[in-house]
Amino acid sequence: MKIAIIEQNRDAITAVFDAANGESQVNTVDISTAFLATVSAEFILHDLGIPEAMREGAKAQYIEGEAGQPTTR
Repeated sequence: MKIAIIEQNRDAITAVFDAANGESQVNTVDISTAFLATVSAEFILHDLGIPEAMREGAKAQYIEGEAGQPTTR
């Protein structure tokens, strides 16, 4: 299932994360983390000089780094 990480899809994204996380209390992801990773990826694409028109369909990988700081690739 593909869901664009945009504010209008907040409820759908939260439902998917809740289902995936289940009863887990650690190593979970939430909506704020998804939005943070999305913004980080957009900045990276911008810094690389990739025009917005060419960003549709771009994929990013979120990896939690040291001290819980996210790294977006």
